[in-house]
Amino acid sequence: MARNVYMTAGKKRLIEFMTENKDRHFSVDEIAEELPGVGKSSVYRMVSKLHQEGVLRRFETEGMSSFVYQFVEQNEACEHHFHLKCADCGKIIHMECHELEKVKKHIEAEHGFSIGVKNSMIYGICQDCRSGESRHHRKGCKCSACKCVVSVVMVLVLLFSLLLSGCTGGVSAENDGKLKIVTTIFPQYDFVREILGEEIINDPDSNAEVSLLIKPGAESHTFMPSTEDMLKIEQCDLLICVGGETDAWVDEEILPSVDMSKKKVLYLTDMVELLCAESEHDHEEHEHGHDSEVDDHVWTSPENAKIIVNEIATAMSDVDKENAETYIANAEKYCGELDALSDDFEEMIGNAPRKKIVIGDRFPFLYFAKEYGLDYLAAFKGCSSSSEPTLSVVNDLVTEVKNSNLPVVFAIEFSNGKTADAICNATGAKRLLLHSCHNVTAEELEEGEGYLSLMKQNLENLREALYE
Repeated sequence: MARNVYMTAGKKRLIEFMTENKDRHFSVDEIAEELPGVGKSSVYRMVSKLHQEGVLRRFETEGMSSFVYQFVEQNEACEHHFHLKCADCGKIIHMECHELEKVKKHIEAEHGFSIGVKNSMIYGICQDCRSGESRHHRKGCKCSACKCVVSVVMVLVLLFSLLLSGCTGGVSAENDGKLKIVTTIFPQYDFVREILGEEIINDPDSNAEVSLLIKPGAESHTFMPSTEDMLKIEQCDLLICVGGETDAWVDEEILPSVDMSKKKVLYLTDMVELLCAESEHDHEEHEHGHDSEVDDHVWTSPENAKIIVNEIATAMSDVDKENAETYIANAEKYCGELDALSDDFEEMIGNAPRKKIVIGDRFPFLYFAKEYGLDYLAAFKGCSSSSEPTLSVVNDLVTEVKNSNLPVVFAIEFSNGKTADAICNATGAKRLLLHSCHNVTAEELEEGEGYLSLMKQNLENLREALYE
């Protein structure tokens, strides 16, 4: 299989580990333990992508409640042979056996059931472990445990694998030829709507539909998918995620439970250069500790948004080639509007008499600030889970507003605004909204608010903060 794998440092370490242990398979928890400094959410995302790219093979084990992964040798034709796993040492054997092939053909001919051997897993004890002098379960042992391993467990696990593999249907058949797209949060939902175009969006009988998992007004970081959400993903052709802490539940709750082998999954964080939430700005001194975390709010920069839109349009075109021309044309038109928006921000901020803002809130605007040379002080980095800043942080922000004579203190959408209000009360500054476009209210969605309109509101609010 030809592989075209984009290599990050974390992915390189993961592949090296899996290659060195290619005779074994590992759960996500086990991989994360072996890769210090790589979060479990990142491991979920990487193994899912490597599985799609054909670098890792995925098996269902432990009563089908979780997945394990194994490195795939390029010359292994796993579609054509069974897999044996030693229950003692974890070693996996790729079994080419004519007798097993006879069983496969017999079941298909006599019982009407076609065995999918690619994801099969038969448990037992390998020869090395059975012959080990230190083991109780030596070769020839007649204890009930050994008998069960090579009989009952083998049969049950194999049957579960066969039943599951036999129940997988084709995407196009499930969707009756309609392109179904699921997005986790609002930015990519709005981007997809723009790529589809008004004609398709407003036509109930159109060839495509897009769903938003995070309902208007909801918070993505605490979201848990419902059965209905899982069904939408099971039936979709394209799933578009952020790929970080914003929707970590995708990797932790959804991907291990849904067969994604026939679906395309996009991560926004795979499309652009990532930044750490703790950057070179002097707001670092207001943080608790200094551990760097990747900031996943990549869409807040209109320049990044253009890249994301083009990547989504390409993916949609790959899945739905019949309408590819429409998707690409709509994406080009929308990117033209994003270009104009970016030019407006660049001109406004570039000519502003001041370049610093204070946000009495979380700070999901790192990509925006870096793109346009905007300096900032914030109560929290990124979307910190902390609920209240320390008194010293608030005092420092109050001092900055007074010393720099800043007319505005910002808060973000869905915030209670308490910290921003406290700073405003102490300084006489005005509180304004800086919208990260992370989500919208039901009313905003009904009124047709989108990424462009919300960012244009930010343009005017920043103008007031930087010019007055």
